[in-house]
Amino acid sequence: MIHLRLLLTDPALALCVACTASGNAPAGTGPSSGAPAAPAPAPTATAAPAKAPLAPAKAGASVEAEYERKLDNRCNDILHALALTDTAKAAAVKEILLNHYRALHSWQSSNDKRLEELKKASHAPDATAATAAKAELETLLGTRKELRTAFLAALAKQLTPDQVTLIKDKMTYGKVKLTYTVYCAQNPWFTEEHKAKVLAWLVEAREEAIDGGSSEEKSDIFNKFKGRINNYISKQKPAK
Repeated sequence: MIHLRLLLTDPALALCVACTASGNAPAGTGPSSGAPAAPAPAPTATAAPAKAPLAPAKAGASVEAEYERKLDNRCNDILHALALTDTAKAAAVKEILLNHYRALHSWQSSNDKRLEELKKASHAPDATAATAAKAELETLLGTRKELRTAFLAALAKQLTPDQVTLIKDKMTYGKVKLTYTVYCAQNPWFTEEHKAKVLAWLVEAREEAIDGGSSEEKSDIFNKFKGRINNYISKQKPAK
C-alpha cells in the first residue's frame, strides 16, 4: 500500500498511480521494460482531490489581508496628518477609524447591488416608478448616514472640531479646498456672499461624501453639488 502522504509528495509515485488507474504505464515502467507493474493505489488515495476547495478560501483570505493592509495604511496616513502626541488618544482614534471603514465596507458589500438597481430605477420613464425608487434609495442611504453620525460622534469625544474637519478632508481627498479655490479663481467677481454660498455647498458635499464607498462615488457626490453651484453661478454672474 502506498502511503497517502508519500503519494502526494512524490511526483514519480503519483505518475505511476495515475497511469495504472488509466491502464497505461509510463515509459520504462510497463511490462516491456521488465519492471513490475505499479501496485494499485489504496482506496484512500482518491481522497487527494478533496484539497481543491481550499484554493478559493486561500484566495479570499488573501484579498481580505490585502484590504486590511491598505486600510491600516489609510488610517496611519490620517494619524500622521493629525500629529497627535498622546499615544493613547492616537490609538483610540485609529480604532475609531478602523471600525468605521470596516462598517462602511460591510454596508457596501450588503447593499451595493440594490443601490445600483435603485439608482437606475430612479431615472425610469415611468414617473411613478422613478418616484418610488428615489424614496427607497433615500431610505437605504439613510442607514449608511447613521454610520457617519456615530463615527463623527465618536471622533468628537477624542478630538477638537478642527481635528475632526482635518479627518473629513483626508477622507474626501481635500476636495473642498481644491474646488473652492478653483471656483474663486474662475469667478473673480464673487462677493463674500457668493463665496460663503459656494463654500457651504462644498462642505455639505464633504459631509455626504464621507459615506462614499469608493473614490468614484465620492467624486459623484461632489459633482452633484457642483451642479447646484454652477446653476447658482450662472444666475448670479453679472452681465458683461
